[in-house]
Parts: sequence; structure tokens; C-alpha cells
Amino acid sequence: MTQLSRGVLGLALGLMLAIPVSAETLTVYTAVEAEDLKRYKSEFNKDHPDIDIRWVRDSTG
Repeated sequence: MTQLSRGVLGLALGLMLAIPVSAETLTVYTAVEAEDLKRYKSEFNKDHPDIDIRWVRDSTG
């Protein structure tokens, strides 16, 4: 393997490691009304577009 080939291979590996592989998921347990969740998700995703929200809705007691 030539020195140029090693350099190109090293650069390619470095770039692959720098790219995020998957989005994150945030699980939120809440008693907020279902119609309000879309608004919260929209506002949250303005600053965090790569995070998916998973809602778990239940009563407070």
C-alpha cells in the first residue's frame, strides 16, 4: 500500500467516524393534554431537530 493510499484510507475512516450514525430518542412521561404535545414537539425540535420525542401519556393519579 502506498503512502497516498494510506492517507486516503485514513481520511475516509476519520470522516466516517465523525458522521453521526443515528438520531437520539427522548422519552417523556406526561399528563399534558394530547393536543398540546404537537406544539411542545415543534418548539423543542427547532433547537434539537435530531432528537425524536416518544410520548408516554398517563394520568397523575
